[in-house]
Amino acid sequence: MRRNIYLEMVSVEEALDAAMASLDRDRLVLPEVVPAHEAAGRVTAGPVFARYSSPTYHSAAMDGFAVQSSATFAAREGRPVRLAKGAAAVPVNTGNPLPPGMDAVVMIEHVLAEDADAISVEKPAFPWQHVRRIGEDLVATELVLPQNHRITPYDVGALLSAGIWEVRCWERVRLAVIPTGDEVLDFSPRPDPGPGQVVESNSQVLCALARAWGCEPRRVPPVPDDPAALSAAVRAALDSDAHLVVLGAGSSAGSKDFARATFAQFGPVLVHGLTVMPGKPTLIGAAQGKLLVGAPGYPVSAVVCAEEILAPICAWLSRIPRPERREVDAVLTR
Repeated sequence: MRRNIYLEMVSVEEALDAAMASLDRDRLVLPEVVPAHEAAGRVTAGPVFARYSSPTYHSAAMDGFAVQSSATFAAREGRPVRLAKGAAAVPVNTGNPLPPGMDAVVMIEHVLAEDADAISVEKPAFPWQHVRRIGEDLVATELVLPQNHRITPYDVGALLSAGIWEVRCWERVRLAVIPTGDEVLDFSPRPDPGPGQVVESNSQVLCALARAWGCEPRRVPPVPDDPAALSAAVRAALDSDAHLVVLGAGSSAGSKDFARATFAQFGPVLVHGLTVMPGKPTLIGAAQGKLLVGAPGYPVSAVVCAEEILAPICAWLSRIPRPERREVDAVLTR
C-alpha cells in the first residue's frame, strides 16, 4: 500500500484554528436542562437568577434570646438590665424566625442570669446583632451564576437556596473512541498476549483524560487494520450522538495506517502532521458537522495529541477556559 507522507505539517495552534473553524459549536453542542442538585461540574448555558431571597425571613444566627436592641442600651458591667421573658426576651434557636418587634439576638453565653421569668444582660445589643437578615446571602432576581460558568459543589447550595431546581447547561461533550490495530488485544477479557500482541490501553488513557475534562467518552472494542472495518466503525460513530470521533492509531506513515484514507471518505482532511514530537502523526478531519481526530498509536504521542489537541477543543466546545499547565521555576542540573 502507498504510504502516507507528511507534506504540510502545521503548528498546534494552526491545527486548533483549523479544527474549530470547521465546527459550528452552537449547533453541535446544545443546551439541556439538568437538575440543580446534580449540576456540579456542568457549564451554564445562560445566566441564572434567584427566584427568591436567601434567607426568606429575618432569622436568628445564634442560640439565645431575641430582644429589642434599644431595651438593652443601658446595660453595663456591674449594672445589668433585666428583661422579662416572652415580652422583652424570647428564646430562639439558630435559624428560628425573628419574633415580631425584635431586632437583635443575645447569645445564650452572654446571658448573665436566667430564671423562670426573666434574663439579665450586662452588655448592650446593637441593632441586627446575630441576625441573618432577609436576602443576606441572595436577593430575589439577583444574578446567581453567569453564563458559561462551571458549577462548583458550593454553587449547588446557592442554586437550591435561591429556589432554582433546574439549570440550563451545555451538553457534556461526547467522544467516540475507536482503538485500532491487528496486534492489539481488548483488555476486557483479561488476555495473555503472545508474541507480536499488546494489550490495548491507549483508549482508556484517552477516556480517563476526557472524563477529567468533564466529557463523556465511549469506547468500542478494537477494530482490525482493515479499511472496510475501519470505515464501518467511523460511520457508526458519526451516526451516533458523539460530537468528536477519535481513531486510535493508524495515523502515521506505515503501510497499514489507514486512518487518513478512512477520514477522507467522510469529509476533508484538515491536518495531517504537527510540528511537535512526539505527536507528529496527529490527524484531524471533519465530517457531518463533527470532528474526526486520529491519535497516534505510540502512547506518549497519543497523550500529546490528547493534551494539545483534544483538551483545548473539548474546552472550547464546553465553553470553559482552555486547561493550562502549572508552571514552576526550576534549575536544570545538566
